[in-house]
Amino acid sequence: MAVIANPLAGRATRDRDIGYDHRRAAGVYIAELRIRRGFSQRELAKVLGVVNTAISAIELGRNSVPPERYEELADALGVPHRTFAKVMLKHTNPWLFAMLYPDEMAPEELNTIPERIMDDRVA
Repeated sequence: MAVIANPLAGRATRDRDIGYDHRRAAGVYIAELRIRRGFSQRELAKVLGVVNTAISAIELGRNSVPPERYEELADALGVPHRTFAKVMLKHTNPWLFAMLYPDEMAPEELNTIPERIMDDRVA
């Protein structure tokens, strides 16, 4: 008898993935830039040479943008590289962003950064 696997098994969900909210925030930023630029997901995907479902997955927070694609994505969206990279850093690695730009992160934002699972640090 064949076993039918759940096609969603293993995908990130808010309940299981502490990085989901940060990826989702990065996706919202990219969606806003895309819409401001007047691109559909399909048009942006064509410019980047990816399938439109890849853009959808990024905007929904299911997938993240690999850092090596930041420059290409910033160019397609008409954003300066440094600005794009800084915003992406804030959303994808808030710990590093807080270390590099401590004055740009509000104290209430710092409290929302999740601790790593199984972190052995002593307070």
